[in-house]
Amino acid sequence: MGHNISHRKQEEIERSRRVAELTSYLVPGWRIDATHTRIVPVETVLGAHHRGQLVLLRCRRTDCRRRVEIDLRSAVQAGFGDRPIAWLVQSLRCQHWNGCQLEEASCTYPRGVPLVAYLQHDDVLVAITCAHCRTRWLLPPRRIIAGLKAAGRGDGASGILEMGTKIRGPCRRCHRSGFEAEVIWPKRP
Repeated sequence: MGHNISHRKQEEIERSRRVAELTSYLVPGWRIDATHTRIVPVETVLGAHHRGQLVLLRCRRTDCRRRVEIDLRSAVQAGFGDRPIAWLVQSLRCQHWNGCQLEEASCTYPRGVPLVAYLQHDDVLVAITCAHCRTRWLLPPRRIIAGLKAAGRGDGASGILEMGTKIRGPCRRCHRSGFEAEVIWPKRP
């Protein structure tokens, strides 16, 4: 008698495998989405704080031009960690007689976008380049995260701009230290 697994059971096994794989890459500020297919940012003040983001707000009124850089740590300590960034923007609006036009101008990663953000793109590579001889290695983000964890130098929360400082040892070709990293997106035909 053959062993047949129902289609539903096969999907459940595949989903469990995917969730287990993605769970190993989870870092604070990120979560697995509802479809269990990718890691997405947690859209709260606490999530942005964990990701190390800087949030800058600007008023678009010509007679105001107010700039606000939100201190996410203070917002979390004040008990607003579970609120979305849009709620903070709304609460920071002024009482201008003609309406406030304060809006989010930028939400950036000073250390670069975390490696975990690239896991949802299977064909994205990270280029590690020697700063001296320009030798280049192309690696998938999953492999870089695994290497950082194994060396105890970082994890998926490590930003792409700080990858060069996390690599120890000399270049295999020129035997000098100093590396740079950049994301290589696939080219569309």
